[in-house]
Amino acid sequence: MIFQQVRTRVRNDWDEPSVISLIESILDAFEAHPDHYYDSYSSLYTIQNIFASNEELLSHPQFQSNLIKAVDYLVSDSVGVLSLSYSIESPEGLMSITPEELREAVEQGFYVFENGESIENLNDYVVITFGLSKTFYNESK
Repeated sequence: MIFQQVRTRVRNDWDEPSVISLIESILDAFEAHPDHYYDSYSSLYTIQNIFASNEELLSHPQFQSNLIKAVDYLVSDSVGVLSLSYSIESPEGLMSITPEELREAVEQGFYVFENGESIENLNDYVVITFGLSKTFYNESK
């Protein structure tokens, strides 16, 4: 039910058929396999894999741009299909950080771990991932 409501909203919010098709395909995958996408460290590559067998779509000149639009729409507070997670590669492995910690690190130009070690090139260490939000996961069960 909730996925159908989002599909209806997508058709009302967007006038770009290629973006609508992309979002609907993502929603289809999430609805069909919610366990695969819930609480996962999905990335744009994960989402791209949904379209792996669709060469026509993948070769579309605007595919990457439309994919960013689709993900941005799905993580927006008003839609909330996806929940964002921010992590940083630490000496102990991938460690979750809050958006506020990330913003502060970006503003300062470095991040300091609890052990005192710091990193300066954040682009090489920060990982932004997403998963199917709890609301949509529970609804799909």
